[in-house]
Amino acid sequence: KYWPTWLVIGVAWLLCRLPLKWQMRFGRAVGRIVYHAGGRRRSITEVNIGICFPELTDEQRAALVRRTFISAGMALMETLYAWLRPVDQLSSRIDVIGLDVLKRVQAQGRGVMLVGAHFLTLDLAGALITTITDIDVIYRHNKNPVINHLMVKGRERLYGQVIERANIRKSVR
Repeated sequence: KYWPTWLVIGVAWLLCRLPLKWQMRFGRAVGRIVYHAGGRRRSITEVNIGICFPELTDEQRAALVRRTFISAGMALMETLYAWLRPVDQLSSRIDVIGLDVLKRVQAQGRGVMLVGAHFLTLDLAGALITTITDIDVIYRHNKNPVINHLMVKGRERLYGQVIERANIRKSVR
């Protein structure tokens, strides 16, 4: 039943071995294909952009929708990179603002809760934070067991604990 998902994961594993520049090109191409395929996601995006940016012209909103899909394709490649490759090679590309505050609070023996918005770069950003400090993460179970397996295994490789979001007690601890 899930062999197509495993096939896609195998291709993704191979793509993640390409130079980062090529991965981003592939991600942009995927975004363009999904944009042109249209469908429900594109309609939802068009409605949301229209609501959020009523001051834009129809052409500007259409361009923003197109760029959104291209960004999502690139983010897909970034997420796969985080789940399937060591991210320490990318740590030289990041700047962290406020690291001194985090380290100072940790030195006092206090816990820190980092709250991140659910943006497309969430997995890569979280993976890169692990090159600076140890963290645990909360996730939502995916309905596809193969994708869930990939996501959990990829995150277990990076984080101290991978906590399902329904486990509030463990999250608070």
